[in-house]
Amino acid sequence: MQCWISLTPREREVAVLVCQNYTDSQIAEVMMVSPETARTHVRAALRKFGVQKRAELRWLLADWQFTRKDVEMDG
Repeated sequence: MQCWISLTPREREVAVLVCQNYTDSQIAEVMMVSPETARTHVRAALRKFGVQKRAELRWLLADWQFTRKDVEMDG
C-alpha cells in the first residue's frame, strides 16, 4: 500500500493508535509528545491517505490488513 509506505515512522505509529480509537490526548501521552504534535501527525497521516476522518483511515487500514492476509494465505 503506497500510502503506508509514504508515512514516517511516527505517522505509522499514530495511524495504528488511531485505528485503536485513541484520542489525540491519548496518542500524545503514549508517544510522549504534546497534544499539538499528536494532532499534526494525525493530520499528516489522514492527508497522505487522502481521507478527512479517522473512521475512514480505520476502514482503509482494516480493509488493507484483511486483503493482505488473504494474499499471504494464497501464496
